Amino acid sequence: MGEWHSHPRGRSSAPSGTDIEQIEQLNDAMELDGLPALSVIVAENDMSVLISGNRRKDLQ
Repeated sequence: MGEWHSHPRGRSSAPSGTDIEQIEQLNDAMELDGLPALSVIVAENDMSVLISGNRRKDLQ
């Protein structure tokens, strides 16, 4: 359904270009089954959740 990873200390959970590419590829694969893709990025002080492509929800 998705993946997760962490960013190093001192960095935010904002997705990098690589993170965006990854969720887009995951979305393409999951879309074949009609399912959403999910990526969670955890950082020292925040967390980002990407759902099906570039939509992003920041949790602090």
